[in-house]
Amino acid sequence: MTTSHLPPDLPGLDLISKGFQDLSNSDQSDEALLVIIHSPELTRLGLPLPATPTLPESPEYLLYRSIKKKNPDSAHSTFNAFASG
Repeated sequence: MTTSHLPPDLPGLDLISKGFQDLSNSDQSDEALLVIIHSPELTRLGLPLPATPTLPESPEYLLYRSIKKKNPDSAHSTFNAFASG
């Protein structure tokens, strides 16, 4: 699936679009981890994950660790905002 097929009114479209692109390129960016975390909801909306060689076992942990490196003072609240959807 290309990102042009994503509904234009999809909440978080910019993050989801980048996440799909990054997954297609086997890049485990924060956005890609968000897409993996929310893959059940996205699949129910008809937006399955792009084919990737392997998915990380703990995307939530990897995302939190990445956020904490960038902004340790607000890592918990930022993670919760992203992960809760």
